[in-house]
Amino acid sequence: APAYFAPVLVNGQPHADGGLCANFNISQAVADGADTLIVLRPKPLYQTKPTNVLEAMGLIIGIATENYLDRELSFVETLNKLEDPRLRKIKVVYITHDNYGIGLLDFDMKGLDRQAIMKQVYEDSKVILDKAFA
Repeated sequence: APAYFAPVLVNGQPHADGGLCANFNISQAVADGADTLIVLRPKPLYQTKPTNVLEAMGLIIGIATENYLDRELSFVETLNKLEDPRLRKIKVVYITHDNYGIGLLDFDMKGLDRQAIMKQVYEDSKVILDKAFA
């Protein structure tokens, strides 16, 4: 996030967090030949009112990110609706989890049990993936 990390130079060109303009490389994955997309999508934290500038920034970025993802996925839906034998159908598998109250800028996870959260998310994701690829 540019508010925390300065851009770095790569081959003389400045690069910043890809989340600024390319959080999801769905279009690129499709262009590269992907026939399955696995979309990891935590539930957004839109229910809470921001109490400071950083929380407000997180909310704004979260809303923008969700809308960007929806536009990218609508592109895939449109491709899948086309009845052109030259086009492949692209399977989209969604893995959506509770965010456990963890916000975009919660680097310390507010003392939550990280191991328990990771185990729960792993188990839930495994069920979804097993069902999708059975």
